[in-house]
Amino acid sequence: MKLTYKQEINFWNKVNKTDSCWIWTGSCIQDGYGLVGISYKTYLSHRVSWLISGNTIPDGYILRNTCGDRKCVNTEHLETVLVEDNWINRKLTPTQILAIRANTDKSQTELAKEYGVKPSTIYTIVNKKTWKSI
Repeated sequence: MKLTYKQEINFWNKVNKTDSCWIWTGSCIQDGYGLVGISYKTYLSHRVSWLISGNTIPDGYILRNTCGDRKCVNTEHLETVLVEDNWINRKLTPTQILAIRANTDKSQTELAKEYGVKPSTIYTIVNKKTWKSI
């Protein structure tokens, strides 16, 4: 995505950068994701941040916020994931993520069964490949 200088300035003027998250302060859709209008089209704000930072989104992938805040546009808190993996991880809460990481008595396979996700999901959580900010 290529924005004009003015469009990029307007975008970043609607972002409140904290020490961790970069919170979108513009309009949002009902489920909490930010929306931004560019050249008569509407885009999700975290996607715009990702793309104008020089990143790409491969076919079959979407962006996921690893911090859990849907208004966050910090590219350090975003990752590309397969669509089906995103739906699996939506089942888990930050409290469950902490519990999974703290539970060293069970195998990743046992934890996966307990939380209703794939062992690979547990692996990415334990190794902080997802939910990095928790």
